[in-house]
Amino acid sequence: MFTLEKYYQQTGQKEPLRCLQKKTTMFSPKILLQNHVPVYKLVQLQEEFVGTFPRAYHAGFSHGFNCGEAVNFAARDWFPFGGFANERYTFLQKKPIIPYEEILCKEAMLLSSKNPKKDYTCDPDADFNRFIKGPFASLIHKYDDAISYLKSLDRSLSILLNLKECVSCSICKRDGYVAHCDTSDFPGKFY
Repeated sequence: MFTLEKYYQQTGQKEPLRCLQKKTTMFSPKILLQNHVPVYKLVQLQEEFVGTFPRAYHAGFSHGFNCGEAVNFAARDWFPFGGFANERYTFLQKKPIIPYEEILCKEAMLLSSKNPKKDYTCDPDADFNRFIKGPFASLIHKYDDAISYLKSLDRSLSILLNLKECVSCSICKRDGYVAHCDTSDFPGKFY
């Protein structure tokens, strides 16, 4: 089966991955079917909603008099998909559409403010608890590893804590909500 990851591994080209981020990209359903990608068609009528799941390619067009509106929302199990999308945007050096790190950190803080001794195993919040703790711990470990690596390059590097706003990296465009490095005193050293 054709995947963009396989294409990148074989060719080393990021452009096909980048083109999918543009709203004008359209694929013929024939191309998708030839590559064993399931294709579904629907007609959205007045007063109907259509939900699209994470990592699903979707396209459409309107005809006649109409008014379209889109809303992004996330169910409890969205966080692993959000993390994957955040990594892909970093890889492509694109600014993410949704501030994943900020949302994850705020949800983790909200979760920690609840009763920490409560047993969540039979609680409807149990899945939410699981979907937040794992990705949050992983995010903090990544920050620890990155800070250790950067400090090994230069001990005088300043690491600034955020937790008030996202700061976008000038190199990879990643949103840094937990912390960021001030490299203004080191022009050209880290890229």
